[in-house]
Amino acid sequence: MIYKTITEGVFNSKLLYILFNYLANIGFKHKRENLIYFAFVLLKKILRCCPMYYLFEALEKIKPSISLKFYKQSYKKNKTKIKAIPYPLIISQQYKKSLY
Repeated sequence: MIYKTITEGVFNSKLLYILFNYLANIGFKHKRENLIYFAFVLLKKILRCCPMYYLFEALEKIKPSISLKFYKQSYKKNKTKIKAIPYPLIISQQYKKSLY
């Protein structure tokens, strides 16, 4: 089986495709796509630089490096204790969590 990487149309970016899908859970995906593209056009006119650069810079600043896993431990009869264990995230997980 061949896996294809799905990207959005204009900037050919996988992260932007993930962002659009998070926004689609709220509804009106096409309207939100148009708003983001319009914001990118305004950024390009004002700053005269690629708007994807600013998106990636913002994601770099807010991406988490660790996350928590929660485990239930039973230590007495009918009593449970929740234990949180930190673990490092790989780069793709960091970007997905920062987009979310």
